[in-house]
Amino acid sequence: GYPLAFLVLAVPERRFKAIFLSLIASLLLTATSLSLMTGRFLENLEGFLSCLGRYRDVYVIGPNSLFASSDPYNGIRTLNIFNGAQVLDIAEWSAYILKFYNPISLVFACASAFFVVLNPKLEYWKQVLVICLVTILFPNVANDYKLTMLLPGLLLLITKPDSYKKYFWMLTMLCLLMIPKSYFFYKNLGITNIINPILLLCIASMILIEYFRDRPLSRTQFIEVK
Repeated sequence: GYPLAFLVLAVPERRFKAIFLSLIASLLLTATSLSLMTGRFLENLEGFLSCLGRYRDVYVIGPNSLFASSDPYNGIRTLNIFNGAQVLDIAEWSAYILKFYNPISLVFACASAFFVVLNPKLEYWKQVLVICLVTILFPNVANDYKLTMLLPGLLLLITKPDSYKKYFWMLTMLCLLMIPKSYFFYKNLGITNIINPILLLCIASMILIEYFRDRPLSRTQFIEVK
């Protein structure tokens, strides 16, 4: 599902045929795979959904993603354990957090998609990086290997002329994200759970702040401001 998020980049270019064909191809490939494997379609589909449920129990609700994650959800869970504020079982506490976290992360994903679609003149590397952030921050769990989803945006930024001067802090944060931090633990929890979400949210904020700072006022807006 993560690569499908990048189809948002085709919307400002009005490449709707490409989007449609990509979606159809994805559905056909999935249906064909489920049909050809032993057990045929329905049994394999049930197994696939069962595995997703098991993943949720082990990594999203359970504690197995707390060793090294880069998402704000596990950051919140880690902070509460650090502070000794966890009064419920980890599964109950996680389910409680998700009641608030899921709607917020969905709003972030939708707002990011609209940000890209409604600003077709936004620099392409920024469009790509925003979608990269969506694939990491939505949905709940992003173990450290998922940071590789940032590479398209990072490579586009590196190849931009004078990027090292103009976007020094952006590049610094992206590079800091790529440095493994799961060697360091506190109370058996990786400190990466705290550091990486902060860096990711800072990058998202920097793109938004820079957009509004550099956005020129139209004549009508300028008159209204005066």
